[in-house]
Amino acid sequence: MQLPFDGFIRRRFYLVRHGHALGDSEKSARYSTDISLTERGVREAEAMRDFLRNTPFDEAWSSDISRSHETARIVLQPHALDLNTSPAYREIAADLSTAIRMGQGAMNERLATIAYQLWRGDIATSRMFDTGDSFPEYFDRVNAAMEQIAVNATGRTVLLVAHSGFNRAALCWAVGASVSALPAFEQDTCCLNILDIDIDATSGRIVRRHVRLANFTPLDPAKHALLLTDGEESAFKVAELLKKFAVD
Repeated sequence: MQLPFDGFIRRRFYLVRHGHALGDSEKSARYSTDISLTERGVREAEAMRDFLRNTPFDEAWSSDISRSHETARIVLQPHALDLNTSPAYREIAADLSTAIRMGQGAMNERLATIAYQLWRGDIATSRMFDTGDSFPEYFDRVNAAMEQIAVNATGRTVLLVAHSGFNRAALCWAVGASVSALPAFEQDTCCLNILDIDIDATSGRIVRRHVRLANFTPLDPAKHALLLTDGEESAFKVAELLKKFAVD
């Protein structure tokens, strides 16, 4: 929409995390494209579809990872709209299987490292589980991706289905927070965030950013069943996968 007082353009982003997903191989404990939605993940995506059924999307994006574009295609079922995919919206990379093997101490201590990685005091200088992307470098990539889509999107109402790490960094970008704020923005599976970005169309400059909604889950709005954090969920997933491979 064009704003009434200064004539700038407001572009709205419906930023969604993919639904619950879990692979069935050891490499699924790594950053992988093979992880698909579970039955729970499909139910979450269908609830998001129903919640957003009457939203007038005119552009849609997801990462090129299967769990992301599977979620997006379900959400878009009521909409006659093509889905665009891009690696720019991928999750922060990490090899949890290797991190477990390299870790020190008992298995529970190593799983605790995974569960609470984002709360480490050295997040501004560390890598994801010491095996993956640098937090600051990933944070900068997400900032650049959000700047680009905010300015260059052709639509005024945009669906973007991405990942927990991406969405956390995008919310930090929206409020002007540093990488140290990543853990504050919890992202439950298939949650919805709404961002309004005001743009000077003449110069292509972003002039204002607004957070309208964060971490809303249509399948469980009161979050009665959502007691674990994203990190704790990840630790449980890794523990289940690694049981198959007798990792001590």
